[in-house]
Parts: sequence; structure tokens; C-alpha cells
Amino acid sequence: MESGAGDTRFRIRVGGMTCPSCEHHVEKALSEAGARDVAADFRRGEALLSVNGPPDTATLTNAVQGAGYTPGPIEPVDSITLSEGELVEYRVGVEGMTCADCERHVSEALRAGGATDVAANFRRGEARFKAPAGVDPVRLVAALADTQYRPGAPERVATEAEPAQRNGHAGGGDQYDLVIVGSGGGAFAAAIAATERGAKVMMIE
Repeated sequence: MESGAGDTRFRIRVGGMTCPSCEHHVEKALSEAGARDVAADFRRGEALLSVNGPPDTATLTNAVQGAGYTPGPIEPVDSITLSEGELVEYRVGVEGMTCADCERHVSEALRAGGATDVAANFRRGEARFKAPAGVDPVRLVAALADTQYRPGAPERVATEAEPAQRNGHAGGGDQYDLVIVGSGGGAFAAAIAATERGAKVMMIE
């Protein structure tokens, strides 16, 4: 089931998952318990899910336990309430993806960071996602810092109604307060710190 309007994203710790098959069992159990958009990850020992309103903790933990796994606490994910009319699409290069499982892990990490409509493609080495116009995409891509994948600098995908603009050189002559070259963990940390101080940041791979 896909997330609906008003849904809230939660994380539940799950012990005992050791493979993708375990992930599928947990996802099925939580979905049957009423959760939406469930994404389990055995490497992280957790599952992400959406519910409308407060989660039924007892029902969800019993579902995990009934599937043969050990449920942990259920915590809200610090995500962003999205409005469909205000979403902007972004593209980010992602190194290290080699298969469909990699795509799923990247997509889950970006969704956990607050992105929506995430679509990763290991053949193209990229992921696309949407976020509200007022949200810095660097913050969302920073969710990949704790994974084995190496993200590049996110760039806005131009719509048919606007000309393509890359790095602020077209049209409006955007000015940046800070230009960061590189895409490692330190680069993202510097970008996040700068945006928190109100600076306009551009990242170059």
C-alpha cells in the first residue's frame, strides 16, 4: 500500500532479519497489520512504515513477533509534510549501486531522509526524488552518508514549463555564498552547516 495524505512515517526496530527473504516476511506482516509503504532493511535491523494517525503499537509489534522476528521500539521519522502542488524533482548521481537491491536500499535511505517519489536506477547510477520547493535537497541526500553508496551533488530536474538551468548559470544569474567541490561526508556536513546559517550553497562533484 502506498502512503496517503496525512500519513506519518515511523521506524520500528526488528531483530532477527538476516536476508532479503526476511525483509519480505516483515513487510508482509506489517502491511497485513494495516501499515502502508513498508520497507524493511535487514542490514539496518529496521523497517520503515506509514500510518494515518497514531500507530497501533501493539498490533504492529505483534505482527512482527508473529512473523518470527523480535520487535523493538517504534519511533517517528523526522520527515517533511509534502504538498503535491509544491514538489520539485531532483536528480542525484549515486556511485556503488550494482543491482536491484542497491536501488531499494538507496530509495529507502532517501525516503527516510524525507524525500518522496524516489526512484533509484543502478544502470544509470542515479536516483530521482521529489521534495518541497523550500527544502534544501542537500539535506535529503545527506541520508546516504551512512550507507555504502557515494552520492553526488543533487540537481534540479527542469520541467517542461521552465528552461533547464544547471549550476545557476542560466537565466537568473543566481549567486552562491559557498561553492563546495567534492561529494564525501565532509562535503555534505559543510553544506548542511552552511545552509543552517542561511547560506546559499552549490556543490560540484
